[in-house]
Amino acid sequence: MENIEQIFKKVNNDRIELKDHKNKLKSVLMNSKYFKEEESGWDWKLTVSSLSFSSLLIVFAYIHPVAYNNNQQVAGANDAKGGFYNTLISSKNASPSEGEWNNQEVKIIQTVEENSRAVYYFNKQNVLVNSQVIRNNK
Repeated sequence: MENIEQIFKKVNNDRIELKDHKNKLKSVLMNSKYFKEEESGWDWKLTVSSLSFSSLLIVFAYIHPVAYNNNQQVAGANDAKGGFYNTLISSKNASPSEGEWNNQEVKIIQTVEENSRAVYYFNKQNVLVNSQVIRNNK
């Protein structure tokens, strides 16, 4: 029994190495992509994609405010039909008046339907600044 214990102690203390194992492992690791340096070159795919994305952002930044300004003119008084204000004023159930809303002089138009009343507030340029619908309780 003591002999077996001595043999195990010898085996545990001695290092067992395979001859070519260490060299093969070293060469495989050194030839892997992890240790290779990248060539510093011009990546045309990355450049083209970033330039196209940047140009799209620039185009959107210039087109979006133009589209927003065109939408504001729809409610103004300068369009071909005379504007929303003139359309409301010419309806038969509208009653115009003047007053103050949010510390500014406004023109007020009230329209009455069967069970609700709509109040529209326009500034001096006849552009809608606020509106509200009030329901009549029966």
